[in-house]
Amino acid sequence: MQQVTHFVLSGVKRTVAEHLGALLPGSTTFVSGNGHLCPTRADFPRCPYPDILIAFSVDQADIITTNGYVKEEASKPPDLVLEEASRSTSRRDYIQ
Repeated sequence: MQQVTHFVLSGVKRTVAEHLGALLPGSTTFVSGNGHLCPTRADFPRCPYPDILIAFSVDQADIITTNGYVKEEASKPPDLVLEEASRSTSRRDYIQ
């Protein structure tokens, strides 16, 4: 499963992940931008997909398995969430 994460990360996300050591075996740093960010698993249908999410000291395997960052299961909020503003999604991005 970890190889899939490496394949999905590209551009800035991959550069950030490499810099933070998130791609090293056994790393507890998670970098993504391809999954949900939710308070609980029940919230999945309504959760946003942030452009970049970084979390330190978490279990990457659990996050990859759920295809998203569930704060309740990770036992902490992400350390950084970044959403790039665009005209076409600005209203939705601001509200969520």
